[in-house]
Amino acid sequence: IIGGHSMAALRRTVAMGDGWFGFARIAGELGEILIKLRAAANAAERDPDSIGINAMFGAQMADPVAGIEQMLTLGVDRIMVPAFFFAGPGGLDRLSEFGERVAPLNRD
Repeated sequence: IIGGHSMAALRRTVAMGDGWFGFARIAGELGEILIKLRAAANAAERDPDSIGINAMFGAQMADPVAGIEQMLTLGVDRIMVPAFFFAGPGGLDRLSEFGERVAPLNRD
């Protein structure tokens, strides 16, 4: 898995990677990066679907269910949720609620 948002990082992903990792604060930004990644794959005559897409959950925590749906629609295969979202008092309860609301959205 190769990370980065620059065109050089996207080209490295296409040339050598099994997957790409990125962090975009909003779905639109992630979508734009994925368009560039797919274009780089096509230019290199590589099937864009052969590159696993991994992304970090960020601003999507404002509405996690909608955020997960957005990321899945964009083609994200694996979504990482930072543990610090659940830090502090009540964190385990928030994590449990998050899991109950969001885990069923898995499309595998």
